[in-house]
Amino acid sequence: MEPIISSSLLVHAPMANKRSIIPVFTISLFIIIFVLVGLLLAGFLLFGRSGDGGSVLPAWAQTKRVEPPDERLAAAQKENPDTVAWITIPGTNIDAPVQQYGDNDYYLRRDEKGTEDYHGCIYADYTCRMNSGEKVSRNLIFYGHTFTDEDYEGGFEDLHKYRVFEFGQENPYIYVSLADEKLTYQIFSVWVCDVSTDTDCIQANPDDAAFQQILGKAVAGCAFDYGVDVTTDDHILTLSTCTADPNSRLLVVAKLIGGGGVDVAS
Repeated sequence: MEPIISSSLLVHAPMANKRSIIPVFTISLFIIIFVLVGLLLAGFLLFGRSGDGGSVLPAWAQTKRVEPPDERLAAAQKENPDTVAWITIPGTNIDAPVQQYGDNDYYLRRDEKGTEDYHGCIYADYTCRMNSGEKVSRNLIFYGHTFTDEDYEGGFEDLHKYRVFEFGQENPYIYVSLADEKLTYQIFSVWVCDVSTDTDCIQANPDDAAFQQILGKAVAGCAFDYGVDVTTDDHILTLSTCTADPNSRLLVVAKLIGGGGVDVAS
């Protein structure tokens, strides 16, 4: 006699097997993926530097790198509380503290210690915000003298070296240390402005329209192409100094590319 096989077993037994297999396979797959991702991250954390010193970590795994400020800044601030920054420009003799006061006249004829001195010192526009790299002004403005009729080598006289395009190509970076970090700027314009018609270029915290005008003048007034793109989303540094013409000023303008929350490819 043939055995009697229940139709319910023929239909439902295979379904029960599939249900038990699928969850096990899914869980196993998740475990394998989790382990592989863990090994990958561990490898990045242990060996996450490329041969040239740059990070090979994916962008989402990287933390913001903060460059510490120049150590001389803290010492200068102890000597004079008006010291707010330290500026260094490789290739020049510009490597000095930056002062700031409640107006732009006080340090015009005072040195970095506040002592009366005809040569003055490097100082920031009184409207600039410089409490931290994250909150620095949209247009950070520093002033310094140029004395063309004597042997004085301080101030911003060396900015005139940037009138030669090749010098700017070889020395494109400016470093500004604030209390919490060092900022890196890259030069994109060197031009001579008119003291009467271009006063808008020394606005520290302009709105979008005014900032676009500042950038437009800087680009249009520069005879060189440094290959640096700049938009109203950027922050800039403007260095202003005298020329032989009392009605004009030399402006060296640079874009913030490192620090202040800016993400820069290594």
